[in-house]
Amino acid sequence: METHRSVLFDVVDGVAWITLNRRAALNAVDGLMAAELREAWECLGTTPGVRAAVVIGAGAEAFSLGLDRSHGALPAPADSLEPPPLAVPLVAAVNGIACAEAYGLVCRADRAVAARHARLSRARPALPQRGRGRTMMSAREARLARIVDTVVPLPLLRQEADAVARRLALTPAPDEMTPSHPAGDGARPAAPSVG
Repeated sequence: METHRSVLFDVVDGVAWITLNRRAALNAVDGLMAAELREAWECLGTTPGVRAAVVIGAGAEAFSLGLDRSHGALPAPADSLEPPPLAVPLVAAVNGIACAEAYGLVCRADRAVAARHARLSRARPALPQRGRGRTMMSAREARLARIVDTVVPLPLLRQEADAVARRLALTPAPDEMTPSHPAGDGARPAAPSVG
């Protein structure tokens, strides 16, 4: 297993597991994590035997808050969750809050599996204000909106994501097929630009 400080990369029986590993920051992506995530995306195409990948957040609280904007710093353009075109199918295992750029990553994945308690939002979470509508959608609402494909109890999330990844691995290689979710095909919504 190759371990980085903020991104874990592990291959189990042909499925690469990429874990966003900044639990204290709810897996928000800072510059170091962005660089390690780019390296993990590249490893998908160069690691022998990898046929599919799953991206998940560490812990049960958050998949990711998106780009880290703590301390008032604006993220650099290279600090991104967006994967380049990948050599293998990607499954997002949404184990908690997924918002802003992380919501975009969920939309860009070939398939998304969410834990029942997961919450998703295009925007960054804000403190609730009197009279304002909520901005987070439940995993069930995300399923109805076709943002996630499956909703399961948290203890079954890894198992279901692994099963989905293995099914996708049996499909033809990406260069032999059309993209799973090209914009406008009606399968899942196009990833939003968040900024």
